[in-house]
Amino acid sequence: MRSSSLIALAMLLPTVASAAGFAAEHPSLAIAPFTAVQAKEHQQQWAKHIGKDLVYTNSIGMKLTLIPPGEFVMGVSEQGTFPQLRQNMLRSDNLLDRVPATSGGLLTEMPGHRVRLTKPFYLGSLEVTVGQFRRFAGETGYKTDAEQGLLYGKPYAGDQPLRTWRNP
Repeated sequence: MRSSSLIALAMLLPTVASAAGFAAEHPSLAIAPFTAVQAKEHQQQWAKHIGKDLVYTNSIGMKLTLIPPGEFVMGVSEQGTFPQLRQNMLRSDNLLDRVPATSGGLLTEMPGHRVRLTKPFYLGSLEVTVGQFRRFAGETGYKTDAEQGLLYGKPYAGDQPLRTWRNP
């Protein structure tokens, strides 16, 4: 019995050692919740680790920010965010804020679930302007689903013409 315990320990040690080595080789994962200061620290550590800039400007002038690997909750839950959003919608004087939560808007955000990002990536720091999108579409020949006559990936069969970024 004693020798089998030693064999098991000998088999386990390389695994523990390699796991410890992995942790020592990479910055820690950005596990939400964290503060803005902690987020910036994670970004800077990962940018240095992979030898990339924290902010990258692409060929059409868009600024992209490095997002480090980590974990966060994506979506909303009925217990947490959902009731607060619903209250805000009911109190708002802006009709656009009063879109019923049951119309598919908020329901498509449920349930909240844990997401793990396994690699760093760049994400646009600001929204894409129509001018930037026009330049991108012109340079690449990209066509949106609506421009291809599709709605949610299926051929559009409605009475009204489809609206696109070119024809709002």
